[in-house]
Amino acid sequence: MRDLCGDGVTSFSSGNCSVHWAFVLALLGVLDAAILATLAFVLGNRQDALLPEDTKDVTGFLLSA
Repeated sequence: MRDLCGDGVTSFSSGNCSVHWAFVLALLGVLDAAILATLAFVLGNRQDALLPEDTKDVTGFLLSA
């Protein structure tokens, strides 16, 4: 670590190194995952509402077969 970040590296200090971009990208990844999960849930429910009435009860069809 001292070779990469300088002599100011201690147990609680990273010296001249930083993780600014990694932190920002991690936050953007979490935000993106939350948005995509919400979008998938909303669009999945909307598609279910567009199905004809006779195709909505698939479990009864599968159990009778």
